[in-house]
Amino acid sequence: MISRLYLLMTIVLFSALIIVFSQSISAEEQSVFFIKRIYSGFRNPEGSVYDPVRDCYYISNMNGGPSQKDNSAFISRIKQKKKNFNVDIFLESSEKIELHAPKGMAVKKDFLFIADIDSVVLINIEKRKFISRIKINGARFLNDIVIDAENNMFVSDTATDMIFKLAYPYTNVKQNALSVSKYLKAPNGLMIHPETDNLWIVSFKSPFLVELNPKNGKLISRKNIKTSGHDGICRGFDSDDIFVSIHSKGYLLKISPSSSSDFLVKLVNKKKLEKPADISYDPIRNIIVVPEMSEGSVSLFRVTE
Repeated sequence: MISRLYLLMTIVLFSALIIVFSQSISAEEQSVFFIKRIYSGFRNPEGSVYDPVRDCYYISNMNGGPSQKDNSAFISRIKQKKKNFNVDIFLESSEKIELHAPKGMAVKKDFLFIADIDSVVLINIEKRKFISRIKINGARFLNDIVIDAENNMFVSDTATDMIFKLAYPYTNVKQNALSVSKYLKAPNGLMIHPETDNLWIVSFKSPFLVELNPKNGKLISRKNIKTSGHDGICRGFDSDDIFVSIHSKGYLLKISPSSSSDFLVKLVNKKKLEKPADISYDPIRNIIVVPEMSEGSVSLFRVTE
């Protein structure tokens, strides 16, 4: 009788633990959830960036091949009005504004920086006016771009395994080229950590998440996240979670520090995305913006943690 009672109590306790564990997993899965996919207004969208001053997203559209110099690209703008996300063309290539295959972008006050094959295009946002096209010496496939707190510009070159660093005012200054080939191959997405100001890099060919000191280029950490084909990287500003788009497999990953000083890597989306590219984060709405290159669309995900 006692053994049967003990067995029954064990089964009940084990069942309760399973229920609690399942609920905790479900809560984690629902911490990032799909909002909507926007189809209109995009052609081979690759890059995205949030503009905190004007409260909108800019999307770079290659409108052709990733290395093709055809001056046919454009920049879309997404702006929320009530429950709708409206899309219009913010900037088009022309004789005055040369845009070939724009990818990663950065916003600093009233200026938009656009990585375009071998140059960085600088635009005055308020005036929608071309300022300059900064040629990056030795660049072949510029991909992502970030600006740090000291206004230094960092640009990844996936073809040369280089990170280029330019100091303000960017033109007529020394261009420092930092090789990262000993840490990873084909550097792609870049992120400046908002708390440490360190430079984080993901790779298209290597399974590593790399953290560098931006002042001297020295390695701080390198974590194996056991996937490759990385494209974009961003951080949720209310947590330590880092999000990475896996271009080759169509997924988003949430990478969280664990108590063992390692990383826990979790799949965010169950439905496969179509070549997700350079992602960005909107801290006002807690939204991850995901351009889908092959679909010609932009998907939005809400972060609830």
